Amino acid sequence: MNDVIGRRTLLRTAGAAGLAALTAPAVARAQTAPRGEPATPGDRAILKYMFDAEYIQVALYTHALTLELDPQVAAFARAALARHRVHVRTLRAVNIDADVVVNRSTVFEFGEQDQQGFLLNAKRIENAAAAGAGTAVTLIEDQQRLEPLLVILTDELAHAGSVARLLGEPAAEAGPFDDPQPLAAMRLILTSAN
Repeated sequence: MNDVIGRRTLLRTAGAAGLAALTAPAVARAQTAPRGEPATPGDRAILKYMFDAEYIQVALYTHALTLELDPQVAAFARAALARHRVHVRTLRAVNIDADVVVNRSTVFEFGEQDQQGFLLNAKRIENAAAAGAGTAVTLIEDQQRLEPLLVILTDELAHAGSVARLLGEPAAEAGPFDDPQPLAAMRLILTSAN
């Protein structure tokens, strides 16, 4: 067992910790925000989608931890599971006045019994979740619900990139979501459009 932490691993860990530190205030605000207006039908549909996606991801990463995984993949699965659990708590806080009925199925069948199968499923699910969260932040009507969804979008994009790297796929070219302060950048873009 190699006890030496490589520079790349250290930087990734520090980057994940930095992302969590950047997004923590937004999550805390969502969880303690004053009760607002009831959600519009469109916002309820968006929140329902976001809940369903998060429950699928929690189930995927919970299942992954029952598999025999390389240490790096297992560390990612544990970190992603923790973040998706935070997403669920955040969505519950955002949902206080939305009256969203969630399809919380407790049984999901992923089929994979090895690391490669898990990573391929994670790639499909994280890419779909990132695309869905990206659409959600552009369509949400209640601006008080926007910031928590931006946090989730940021995490989904990071998870999709991490899965691609774990699969050995080439890294995507740097884009606007690689900004060290993505929430500020996205908030500025989205609020200027309204």
